[in-house]
Amino acid sequence: TEGVYVFDNFGNYLRSNVVKGIQSVQLANRQMSYFKSGYVYLEPLNTKFSEPIRIDSLGSDIDQVFLLSDQLYYSKDGCLSKKNL
Repeated sequence: TEGVYVFDNFGNYLRSNVVKGIQSVQLANRQMSYFKSGYVYLEPLNTKFSEPIRIDSLGSDIDQVFLLSDQLYYSKDGCLSKKNL
């Protein structure tokens, strides 16, 4: 099955996240961020069940998304841009 599978530090399965149409995924600081349909979603990984939080709209023509601290970096038409969160 397609999706993101979450394991703890000992390799024990915690849960899976099956979200169709994800364009970009990042795992950092116990959070998963992903880009889908023009929005960036932020989902905590330290809970067994959680709902994603939609944090920003960028448009559907974005190639890649990367979160770093309170900055959102994204590439569009071959150019890298930054947005404060």
